[in-house]
Amino acid sequence: MTEMREKIDSLLNSVGRRQENAGEEAIFNDLYVIECASERCSSNRKTRTKHNYFVLHYILSGTGKLVLKDREHRCVADDIFFVLPGEETEYCADKANPWYYVYIGFNGRCAEKIMEMMKVDENTPVIHVKHDVLLREAMQDFVNDVYEYGKTSLRVMSKLYRLFSLIAEKRQSEVKLSRKESYILAAANYINDYIGEDISLETISFNIGLNSDYFSEIFKEIMGLSVRQYIIEMRMKCARGWLISSDDSVKSIASMVGYSDPLYFTKAFKKYFHISPTEMRKQFYARGGKQ
Repeated sequence: MTEMREKIDSLLNSVGRRQENAGEEAIFNDLYVIECASERCSSNRKTRTKHNYFVLHYILSGTGKLVLKDREHRCVADDIFFVLPGEETEYCADKANPWYYVYIGFNGRCAEKIMEMMKVDENTPVIHVKHDVLLREAMQDFVNDVYEYGKTSLRVMSKLYRLFSLIAEKRQSEVKLSRKESYILAAANYINDYIGEDISLETISFNIGLNSDYFSEIFKEIMGLSVRQYIIEMRMKCARGWLISSDDSVKSIASMVGYSDPLYFTKAFKKYFHISPTEMRKQFYARGGKQ
C-alpha cells in the first residue's frame, strides 16, 4: 500500500469511527456528496458556472475544453477535470465528438486536503488519466452505490474516499514521471554537448546529480534503451549528418563524435547503419546530394 493510499485510508478510518454510532444516513462534515449524475452533451454544449463546492467530471467518451483563469485545457476520454469553489469556469463539448461524463459535487472539511493530495488547483485542474481500468471501475461502483444507497450512506462515502485514493496515486505517479523526464532531458542535453568527449554513465549521472544505478534504471524505463546504446545512437546520427553535409574526412568525423580510432568508428558505424561511412557518402552524392 502506498503512502498516498495510507493517508487517505487514515482519513476514511477516522471518519468511520466518528460516524459508526450515527447511522448510515448521517451527513459527514469531513466529506460529503452534494450531487452525482451523468450527462451526455450535445454538440458545442457550453456551460458557464460558479459553485461554492468542488465538482469532479470524469469523461467517459468524447472531447471538449475547460477554460479557467483565461487558460484553455483540452480534455479527452478518461480525463478528469475539476470545477473549483468560487472560480468562474467554462467548459464546452466539441462539435464533432461531444463528451459524455459523470460529475460529482462534493465538499467538507477534508475536501481541500484531498485536492492537495490529488495535486489539483487552478493551474492544474485536469488530470490526464489515459485508460485506467481500476479507476473506471471505481467510478462506476461509486455511481451505482449513490443510486442504490443514497448520497449520505457510509458505503458511498467509503467508495468516494477509495476513488480519491486512486486518483491521488495516479496523479502522484504522473508528477514523479515528469520529474524523471526532467532528469532524462538534462542527461540528453549533456550527451549532446559532450558528444565528442569520453562520456560514460558515471560522468552523466554525476553531472545531473543522480546515483548512477538509479539514473541507469530510469533512463532505460523512459527511453527504452540503455545509456550506452543511446550514446552510440546519438554519435552515429551526428556522424551521418557530418558525412553528408561536410567534406570532413572519416577520421575527423570519428574524432568529433568521440572515437579516437577511425577503424573502430567505421566498424561501429557499419554495425549501426549496415553500410560503411565512405559508402554512405558515395551513395548520398550519387543521388545528387538528396537523402
